[in-house]
Amino acid sequence: MQPRKVFILRHAEAAPAADDFERPLTAKGIADMKAMARRLEEDGLCPDLVLCSPAKRTRMTLENLLPRVSARFPDRLYNADAGTHYEAVKGVDDSIGSVMIIAHNPGVFNFVRFLAAPGPDVPAGYAPGTLTVLECAVGRWTDLMPGENRVLKVLTV
Repeated sequence: MQPRKVFILRHAEAAPAADDFERPLTAKGIADMKAMARRLEEDGLCPDLVLCSPAKRTRMTLENLLPRVSARFPDRLYNADAGTHYEAVKGVDDSIGSVMIIAHNPGVFNFVRFLAAPGPDVPAGYAPGTLTVLECAVGRWTDLMPGENRVLKVLTV
């Protein structure tokens, strides 16, 4: 059985806006995601599927990071908590070997802490553009358990 991977990404730096849902990325946020895309390519890391919050800043994060990866935009991921992210990943079809969540804090940081096995590799904070890659030793997504997944990488911009 090949381990599954969960990628958990907080959207890149966003600009202020009157409507939170419509906040765009800043020029720095766009540049950061282009740099992150190069790092993922260098490390041979690419998810099979992205589950992305439908907010403008998360969509822009995806467009600048992985524009050619299959993606879905469930409304429930906008400002979602860790439990909502967990249920979204557990609902992924078992033919998918790796999945990325692109969403918002505090939900994504809490999701990392919820899924990751305790240890020094668990990040202490989650700035915009932070990505954690977890290795999950499960055959089916429904078997994904909290606190049992190894942190492979934590990338920051």
